[in-house]
Amino acid sequence: QWQAGLRILGTLACVRLQADRVSFNATISACVRGSEWQRALDLGQELLRGGLASSLITYNALLSACEVGEHWHAAVNLLRGMCLLALRPDSISWNTTISACAQAGQLDEALETMTAMQRSGIVLDAISYTAAITACETSAAWQQALDLLSGLQRQQLLPNTITYNATLAACQSAHRWQETLRLLAEMRATGDQAKPGQSSHFYVLLALLGAEQVPEALDFYRQLVEHGELRPWHRKEPGVLDLHSFPAAVAELAVRSAVLDRLRAAPGSSLQPAVAQQDQDDLVVVTGRGAHSA
Repeated sequence: QWQAGLRILGTLACVRLQADRVSFNATISACVRGSEWQRALDLGQELLRGGLASSLITYNALLSACEVGEHWHAAVNLLRGMCLLALRPDSISWNTTISACAQAGQLDEALETMTAMQRSGIVLDAISYTAAITACETSAAWQQALDLLSGLQRQQLLPNTITYNATLAACQSAHRWQETLRLLAEMRATGDQAKPGQSSHFYVLLALLGAEQVPEALDFYRQLVEHGELRPWHRKEPGVLDLHSFPAAVAELAVRSAVLDRLRAAPGSSLQPAVAQQDQDDLVVVTGRGAHSA
């Protein structure tokens, strides 16, 4: 409802009533929720120019706007400004700044902010570590990601699926397929705490393919399909590979697997299909990003 908030502020100005800090904070937060991060930052500047005292809520809302807009430098400056104004940043302030740096791929800044957070006396939590791990993907800093995951576990914190997927992404970007398989095994061992999903499996497959481990990738893909952990076949239309949500490299692997299995099932072939065949001779492949893609 950010549009409604802006209309209310505009109405107050027209009737010469001064909007208070609460009005600005509510509108800034609404803009952030509506992904209108630039409007949120503009409102923050307007609030300061109007002489209204900023609160922790104001700064946290503005930091969220920086995170959404990937304005990591502005987030770092806002955090420093809080300290100058004797506004003690809380865990939300620090974690949002770490996340803003991570979203922009600024690993060094994310790690420096983590260190500063510790120095301030705020205890790092799972959100802090997960945000920093996210920054490792862009720079393929797989070892740093693993170290951060280990640090989280040493603090007796519980990594969830998001944490593991961020670590998998960092390892995948560096083609560290052995590490991705180990991480996936860890996720499976946690039960529902960090249950692997489709993205988790994609990261492992992409790591294998990136390292040119095609036979291993094919075997792993077939295991996933056989166990129902990956569902490439259309549920209602036999013989249709629905690859809408698949990364291009994994989609190619799925088609290769389907073609090989059909060749094995051809008359005169002594080979057995690796996975169950669909009851249709024609193979239809659906790709792209449709309206119902995951």
